[in-house]
Amino acid sequence: MTPLLTIARGDASGVSEPRRMIARSEAEWQTLWALHAGPDAASPAIDFAQVIAAAAFAGEKPSAGHSIEISAAPSTNGVVHLAVSERAPGPGTVAAAMITSPFHIVAVSRDAGDVRWEEVGGRGPEVGGRKPEVGGRGAEVGGRRPKVGPAAPATATNVPSVCYCRAAARLQRRTA
Repeated sequence: MTPLLTIARGDASGVSEPRRMIARSEAEWQTLWALHAGPDAASPAIDFAQVIAAAAFAGEKPSAGHSIEISAAPSTNGVVHLAVSERAPGPGTVAAAMITSPFHIVAVSRDAGDVRWEEVGGRGPEVGGRKPEVGGRGAEVGGRRPKVGPAAPATATNVPSVCYCRAAARLQRRTA
């Protein structure tokens, strides 16, 4: 197995869609970090003569309790397999209703070889390419949130109670 070193991990990335990225140079790293943390954020120093950076972003999630993890699977024929597993709050778990965007960024030895992604738990032909989650994006009817308005009176089950402050801040940064 190839050892991995975590560079950054958390639930507040600026990357709002599920994505896997590799940075093999300083320029690619600066681009990756700007997408993740914003254009003005200083990136951690990485020695690209020794390592490459691999990042997994889960995209926006509707509540706290979601996470993503990169782990090394056995290497074969000069190819490093990075396994990505996503976790959601369990059924019946009470989690804060807020938009999160889990991420995990690791350093992989440059000597390890080519990098390939493997999805643990299967990202197959399920709803939107992802397994439906309780309260997650695949759980809404037809993949869309229920309409709120005269045709559908607002109830505790169809009004999203999320904080849009972070999304608004991201929008302001992108348009500035």
